[in-house]
Amino acid sequence: MPVTMTQPIRRILLTDQVVEELRQGLREGRWSEVLPSEQELVRELQVSRVTVRRALQQVAFEGLIRLGGKGCRHRVEGAATRPAKSKGKVIRLLTSRSLMEMGALHLVIWDSIREKMGIAGYTVEYELHPKLYQKVSPTELARLDSLPGTAGWVLFFSTEELQRWFSNNTRPCLVIGPVYPGIRLSNVYPDTVASARHAAGLFHSKGHRELIYLMAAVSTLGDHRGAEAFLEESARLGMNARIHHYGVTIKELRRSITQTLMARPRPTAFFSYNPQQCLTLLGLLHRAGRQVPRDASVLAGWDDTALEYTVPTIACYRVNGIKTGHRVARLLMDLIEKGIGKTRSLAIVPEFVAGESVGRLGR
Repeated sequence: MPVTMTQPIRRILLTDQVVEELRQGLREGRWSEVLPSEQELVRELQVSRVTVRRALQQVAFEGLIRLGGKGCRHRVEGAATRPAKSKGKVIRLLTSRSLMEMGALHLVIWDSIREKMGIAGYTVEYELHPKLYQKVSPTELARLDSLPGTAGWVLFFSTEELQRWFSNNTRPCLVIGPVYPGIRLSNVYPDTVASARHAAGLFHSKGHRELIYLMAAVSTLGDHRGAEAFLEESARLGMNARIHHYGVTIKELRRSITQTLMARPRPTAFFSYNPQQCLTLLGLLHRAGRQVPRDASVLAGWDDTALEYTVPTIACYRVNGIKTGHRVARLLMDLIEKGIGKTRSLAIVPEFVAGESVGRLGR
């Protein structure tokens, strides 16, 4: 089945805009020691106090400010106002998702990169630019790359067009995830192909023959490669596996899964790289009167702490986010200090974590 690689048009949240305003002001040294009061920010930015507080929490998570207590101003961290601009010590992490939209694993990877690079004297800045994922603007990318102190880039959830632009650029750049054919960029990536093949084999050993691979209509390259591997391994083992696409909203996801559960022949095993999808699936299976794992098995391609709180617990594949972030940082520092040279690709093989959601069919 053909799949599309185009990125969805996503409405930029008001909170994200406020975060970018605060981040820009901190970069430019607009506030030296403390931020204006929340009420002053509300008046200046013309948004609600709730929006301002959410934005402040995210900027604090990025390490740019320290939140004050009741009646105290929020303090500006030194790294935000005094980056080593002249020495090229700023690493820019480009993404289309705010920290609030990031999964738990990606947050750990981000924090580990910042920790490791900080020890080496680098500052990591979070560059949230969803429009660049919808349509690449060479002018805007050149502007971002020319910001004072830029030493290198890390790309999250990158499109082929973004990878191609940075591949043609001379600045050190590292991709988290797989790279597209013909792209000369080093990368660190979880091996989704390995976990997808293992998942198909696991379902086969439990007696399943009708499998579903859940995937958003617009997904990452790693997800697409995992889907291809899942279908190939399922066919090799004599099983019938199908990719089931769904839209971008939760409502569309629930409708799609409900339709899938009614399909014939009835699917009994479900695999998805999105842990949140698996939580929805578990609830809809229960509503349909199908017991897990006796009537259906559910397996997540990514780990999330929420999976441990479900009943039954959901089996998954786990990637060590701390180690992954540290590998990203070491490889990026090597590119910066020794030159780009030959590209390197480091695969992270996920660890299977057994849960109660995968079992022998009919037992």
